[in-house]
Amino acid sequence: MKQCVILATPCLNHAVALEFLRSAVATTHLLSNRFLADGDFGFSWQQRAGDCFVAKVRSKLVGEFLDNPHATDLFFIDDDLGWPPEKVLEFLDRPEPILAGAYPKRSDTLDWPVSLLSDAATGELIEDQGLIAADLAATGFMRIKRAVLEALYPLGPVFREREADGVERQWRAVFNSGPADDGQWWGEDYHFCNLARANGFDIWVDPSIEFHHRGQKRYTGTLAQSLDQFRARARQAARSAA
Repeated sequence: MKQCVILATPCLNHAVALEFLRSAVATTHLLSNRFLADGDFGFSWQQRAGDCFVAKVRSKLVGEFLDNPHATDLFFIDDDLGWPPEKVLEFLDRPEPILAGAYPKRSDTLDWPVSLLSDAATGELIEDQGLIAADLAATGFMRIKRAVLEALYPLGPVFREREADGVERQWRAVFNSGPADDGQWWGEDYHFCNLARANGFDIWVDPSIEFHHRGQKRYTGTLAQSLDQFRARARQAARSAA
């Protein structure tokens, strides 16, 4: 099957950060060159703007992706990120069903919206070919294979909404937010990860990517900077459980 990629961006304010614009232009250039070189690769950008309910927006983007029978990969990239364009191509060449990049939170204390998996006996992070297994990851830079979404989308509850063209359409909320089993309020990305893992899909994170995350200022970093902290927590948890 020929590869066809949809790069999807929720865009609340109908505007993107300068970091996003620069990375998107460079990414488009790289993808265009690949398409011209091998002739079996297609891509497009898809945005949904003006809706404050990001879980609903992501679910609609999934529905639109699945409406395209040729689409093979859905790549969420949020409008407040800057990224190395070559990483998009690298992600598209990898076989993992769900592959994400972890960007720094918009906080002066370096922190990451990710929970990494470790071996219960040794406390060592689960690593393979430069990637680390995760049970939870943010969706702002995440490539998802079609087979994952074909399996998970039908499991979401149905909702209906009238679109800008006046036509009412039915969707499924494969992304959701609200209380989780632990009693905490979870965002749509963590809920999606729980659903994916419960249905047999592993989640992998590339810790080597340097992101720019735009808020009131620009936050920059790679998850690799903080892996020693993740490793220390995992080893302590293993010792406590022994």
